[in-house]
Amino acid sequence: MEELGGYRLIEELGAGGMGVVHLGIDGGNSPVAVKVLHPHISSDETARRRLAREVRTLRRIKHPRIAEVLDAELDSDRPFIITEFVDGTTLSEDVRGNGPFQEDELVHFGHALLDALNAVHDAGVIHRDLKPANVMIMDGEPMVIDFGIAQVADEVKVTATGLVMGTPGYLSPEIADGKPSSEKTDWWGWAATMVFAATGRNPFGSGPLEAVLGRVAMGRADLEDVPARFVPLLRACLEPKPERRPSGAMILQALVDIESGRVPELGGGTSAQIPRADGVGSAGPYPGQPRAQNGPPQTAVGMPAVAQQSAGQHGGAAVSSRGAPMAGAPMAGAPADAPPVPSANGQGPAQHPGERPYGALTLDEAARQQRGQSSPNGYAGAAYAGGPYGPGQPGPQGQMQPYGQGQPLDAPAYSPYSAQGRRLPGAAWFLLALNLFAIAFTALGPLLVAAVMLLWQVVARTAGRLRAARRRRFVEYGPQAATGWSAVARAPGSALASILTSTLSLILPTTAAVAAAVLAWLDVVGIVPEGRNAEWSLWCAALVFGVVLWLGPGSQNLRLGSRVLVSPLVRSPRAEWTGAIALVVLAGLAFTTVLGGASAVWWPSPESPFEILPEPGL
Repeated sequence: MEELGGYRLIEELGAGGMGVVHLGIDGGNSPVAVKVLHPHISSDETARRRLAREVRTLRRIKHPRIAEVLDAELDSDRPFIITEFVDGTTLSEDVRGNGPFQEDELVHFGHALLDALNAVHDAGVIHRDLKPANVMIMDGEPMVIDFGIAQVADEVKVTATGLVMGTPGYLSPEIADGKPSSEKTDWWGWAATMVFAATGRNPFGSGPLEAVLGRVAMGRADLEDVPARFVPLLRACLEPKPERRPSGAMILQALVDIESGRVPELGGGTSAQIPRADGVGSAGPYPGQPRAQNGPPQTAVGMPAVAQQSAGQHGGAAVSSRGAPMAGAPMAGAPADAPPVPSANGQGPAQHPGERPYGALTLDEAARQQRGQSSPNGYAGAAYAGGPYGPGQPGPQGQMQPYGQGQPLDAPAYSPYSAQGRRLPGAAWFLLALNLFAIAFTALGPLLVAAVMLLWQVVARTAGRLRAARRRRFVEYGPQAATGWSAVARAPGSALASILTSTLSLILPTTAAVAAAVLAWLDVVGIVPEGRNAEWSLWCAALVFGVVLWLGPGSQNLRLGSRVLVSPLVRSPRAEWTGAIALVVLAGLAFTTVLGGASAVWWPSPESPFEILPEPGL
């Protein structure tokens, strides 16, 4: 076993532009990631000195969403960097295995990446290489790894040979042009990574390097299939000119808007389009410019405080230091004598008709603006944000208000550590092994397996319904409407609906399984070993039943619920593979037991149903 600087190298995990990454073991037998630098970097004395300074800075970053830099040896013949080992899958692998993120998962993911990058920037470092391969998903949570081409922010640019590198489509225009990077370089990478998470595609497509870089330089990102509320934000972040991109504070406010069920409308130096009802951005005076509004101007999301003067100077609403409209300040264009409305909690300054938090639009309001219609309060595109009803609380006629509507502006923002939008592990191999075990055990206790399967189906469908309902309430009304108590209240109704659905969904797989069992019993094809008709009939029936049930009508909720049930057991790829291997071993033991002469136990039935069938070969 190779050893390097006191670390044992177990296996190679991958290679990048900076070096080769190995799984290593430190002196305390803890796993670490060992990045051994490429020779063209290790032979460059200037690059090594710069990396040494950078590593010293990176070691000060302690954050739960960032793989910590633990050690480094850059003066040896084989320089290396030691980082925390993240036992998970890359974002690329996760999306490939589990599909693109849903909107609530995307909100959670965006908050988490934003939080991690803010911690990096607070240390004076620019990551510069954020991409799906550098984001790990562990236990449903993202972690940022590989500061391969990170740059200390107070250095003007990277000139060392081999350090200006990156992945086309995730490499910002300024880096591709050899220009200085800044925090907004990482917001570009944040948006590109978000587009991949939402669509499973590279944001600027594929093809020759020149073609991809040309689309990057023109800002021609492919945002098809991106959730509509995210389109303006991601388009603004992928603006080729860094000065036109939103800041971290603006992105945070926009994420809060999206979580509140609104389309963020970005301003203050950025360009963003509000999608039409058909999902196409509206045309402004020039491509990418925000469309003109028919009603009162909206406040830019998170406008820098230095530009926030009186509302009269800008023709817009007064804004707070957080970039949100200040309660009690009417929107420009609203009637001067409009009476103030008490804040949602009865405290603090009042709000006025026409005011909205963060200047955001709902999807309905965006479509209404496109048609030139007015909102119910008389202003095109202006929502009534005040009222005596708190977020997620019953409004007039007992209706729920969307989260964020009527919310006090000093209310705490959504925490990026909330588990509401956490991504479920895929668990594909574990569930496949579980099905294989059930099929193998069917030949030993068919009725027992059938009973357990029916119970699993009801519980899984109930769990799937509850998770889907929680996600809907989370998106529409916010985290406080998606608590455990709401799930408890919905559980009885979800269970009854699952019992009915399970009963109906059994018709097709049961019919197919009975047909398969009869054909195997009669050995129509002539491939069943002599004297093994009963066992092979049960295995064939179980296989056909499982395939039809898992992939047939109404199976989507069953698969979702099954992932929910097994998620505590497969929090990491290693846990999933360990569980899957254990189940495969148990399945093998069941097969061996049956082939060794064990017969099926039909309890609680007194006799085997095969006795009513004609003997094979007759």
